[in-house]
Amino acid sequence: MAIQRPHANPYEYLVDLTLLWAIRAGLIALLVTPVIVSPSTVFPFIVGKALFARTVIEIVLALWLILLIRRPEYRPVASTLAILFGLFLLGALISGLFGVSPQRSIWSNYQRMTGVFDLAHWFAALVIMMTVIKGSLQWRIYLSALLGITIFIGFLGVLEANQATWSAFPWLRGLPVSRLGISLGNATYVGAFGMVTTLIAFGLFADLVWRPKKAVEQAEGEPRRVGRRRRRAALAYGAQWGISPATLALALFYLGAAASGAFMMFGSGSRGAFFGFVLGLGLAVAAYAIWGKERGLRLASGVGIVLLIVAVLGFITLRGSALSGLSGVAPIFDRTVGDKAGGRLLANTPRSVGTRAALEAFADRPIVGWGYENFATVWNRNVDIGDFGGPNPQFDLAHNKPAEILATTGIIGFVPYAGLWFWALWLAIRKVRAKTETQMIDLFVTAGIFAFLGHLLFLFDTTSTFLLLIMMMAFVAAGEARVAARAGQHLPGDQLAPSGGPAGPVTEPAGRSGRGQRPTLPADSAARRPYWRYMWARVFAPILIATVLVLSLLVTQLQPWRAARSVIQPGTRDELIADLKIFPQLSTIPRIEFLFAMANEFDQLEDPADREDLIDATETEALTATEDEPENLKLRLVVVAFYRAAADALPERRAEFMEKARQHTDKAIEIGPHIFESLKNDVEQAFAEGDLATIEVAVTRWREAGWVAFNRQLFDARLQEARAVAQ
Repeated sequence: MAIQRPHANPYEYLVDLTLLWAIRAGLIALLVTPVIVSPSTVFPFIVGKALFARTVIEIVLALWLILLIRRPEYRPVASTLAILFGLFLLGALISGLFGVSPQRSIWSNYQRMTGVFDLAHWFAALVIMMTVIKGSLQWRIYLSALLGITIFIGFLGVLEANQATWSAFPWLRGLPVSRLGISLGNATYVGAFGMVTTLIAFGLFADLVWRPKKAVEQAEGEPRRVGRRRRRAALAYGAQWGISPATLALALFYLGAAASGAFMMFGSGSRGAFFGFVLGLGLAVAAYAIWGKERGLRLASGVGIVLLIVAVLGFITLRGSALSGLSGVAPIFDRTVGDKAGGRLLANTPRSVGTRAALEAFADRPIVGWGYENFATVWNRNVDIGDFGGPNPQFDLAHNKPAEILATTGIIGFVPYAGLWFWALWLAIRKVRAKTETQMIDLFVTAGIFAFLGHLLFLFDTTSTFLLLIMMMAFVAAGEARVAARAGQHLPGDQLAPSGGPAGPVTEPAGRSGRGQRPTLPADSAARRPYWRYMWARVFAPILIATVLVLSLLVTQLQPWRAARSVIQPGTRDELIADLKIFPQLSTIPRIEFLFAMANEFDQLEDPADREDLIDATETEALTATEDEPENLKLRLVVVAFYRAAADALPERRAEFMEKARQHTDKAIEIGPHIFESLKNDVEQAFAEGDLATIEVAVTRWREAGWVAFNRQLFDARLQEARAVAQ
């Protein structure tokens, strides 16, 4: 039964209603995130999306905090799903603080933008969605808004595939592409986005066509099991859309969104997304065959699951022969049955090596892990001899999200993470089994969650795809008893909220003492409320929240934006150093580029004093960077190159700089004992030092690393020369 708290003051009601709709508008604006691209920043397909999403979430959070102070109906409840997410967030923070680089754990870097700070924003988004989106109608509207964005992104994908240009989207350059990247910037992200939105579009279309005509509510005092049976018996399914032009247009809209999502998924060529889609679709069909209400659809679903199994088995069996003709139809077929499919599925692939490395890293630090977002350390330390025959791929994220969480956050992060997934899937299945009037949407959102989990076994989260996961989890969380009860409480006059509640004061249920119901005060009754409480809710709290919001936007959003723009702008040495200090928490990648650039400028300065000033200024940034991320292998190698260049530029300080280069070389070997680049650097450092014994050791280590013959013989001629000189 929906409950509406009355308003005695029309002005107060208008303020509350404005806050509510501003929050909902912000949540819809959040759906625009996948379209955002920031050409003026470094990593334009990543930075702009993350900062846009965080900004929107912070604004929405501020408005929501003001609203929940004024209206108890929008306050969060003790949701198990939200609690598990909060515990995962806490575990990620603890692992980061005790990990190899707390700064990397909290802030990540410009290339990813997915640290603990970002995770906290998505936790806030989850809680807000759970408390503000009330009832099936609002969820249908919100999911439909997502599908509108899907159609637009699909349209951009069509332009990209046809080499079109559009001045509003400068990344559409009219160049041929083998796999769609669109506004997400990476084909795997496009595939994951298309995978989920296709399933959601199917769900909304099926909901429109086979929505139950009516559903009776459980009578007050009626046992829960009896009420459930009576409610299920009262559901009458059948085609609902008839010939209504508006309904027909909506059906075409959903079908268009499904086609758009499928176009993105197939055009991306992402095998992980394709696997997730088949998994999710198969589970949806099987679930309806078991728990569906309409007999004809259940029979069709049973036939469909058999056909799907046959199709999968046929695909696996015939992928190298009969199905080769599909190559060229779409990128997904090129990468599954065509020449680009590849023969290695499990052994000695970067994904399998990453998973093995994660499990080995977990065994080394099982409690707190190596630190959230610090998988690069896990990768470098656990790549083994013989894994690769040449230069190693550099994985800073495992292409297996559960394994990455296990390695980077240990038990304290993985247990709530696994619990979060288990509970979300249980809630989703329970909603399907309940056979409510949204069963079709429940079914395909459940499929979307399963598909996303299957996708994560091969890939990882991004800002655009994590938004979809948070939205789906908020949707299934509506099935929790406390969340469902709170959904029945809302502002009077909210036409989109569940209907049927009284307009009088909210009453509390009788306690165990047997006393009757006691009326509570209306939420906005200032006459009977202490003056200080009224002033706090209406004046001081909003001012405080607005102040914190402005400071947060200036410090944590605007400053990273300015820093990300300055990275790609040319400037003098002093200007570049100043730019590194705009937001130093994200400056590791810019510092690496800065060190590399400065190392190549030493020999261009004729005055030794100028060289020394430049070296000293650059060394300061090198020390800062290595303190922030001491396990960053790429950074260590650049620092070594810097010190070797400095040794050549200032012969009088050669011994000092070569000693520092040796220290960082040894640290690089410790970080990546079997990494191609660190071993190659070790040999180069030995040759630079000129000590034959050191050279012999480094070259021997290089030869034993298991490279192909060409790489093993790379330093043989130089070694012979060094031996000749020594004799």
